[in-house]
Amino acid sequence: TTNVSPYTGALTEAQLRAHLKKVFRKTGTIGSNRKIHFCGENQMEDIEKFINDKYELRQSPGDANAVFKEIGAEAKSFRMFSGVVTFVWNPIFDGKYVDYGFTIDEESVLLRHMNNDKKGSRKFRMRETTPDSYDGTETELLFDVGIDLYGEMFCGKLYKSA
Repeated sequence: TTNVSPYTGALTEAQLRAHLKKVFRKTGTIGSNRKIHFCGENQMEDIEKFINDKYELRQSPGDANAVFKEIGAEAKSFRMFSGVVTFVWNPIFDGKYVDYGFTIDEESVLLRHMNNDKKGSRKFRMRETTPDSYDGTETELLFDVGIDLYGEMFCGKLYKSA
């Protein structure tokens, strides 16, 4: 993608806004104003931290006896004048990718079947495995797909540089 945004230290709201502004800038009549940002654990924690630091939980006078059983903000989406970004923590981003995030345009992604391998078609495959109590066998259904990103100019990568 051409929308690459490196950052150092903890991700800040200003850095996230700059990245999203870059991604939304190329969205015109073709791209969508809705994006999904898939990110690793550290990046998601940074996003939740600056949201928690900015907003606080307050009781109204009528709720003086209320007991909060849960506190904190859970970052689900971020609204800007140019669109809305939904945040999704992705456990696949582990190890060296915990500080990575990929912003995807919802309308620029298609699912594609993977190429065949030595075992045959990867579009759909059945495999019998450990016996179960119903019929003595358990069937595992495999469905391998990848994504085809045909509108890369509407997407972006946000990552922590070394």
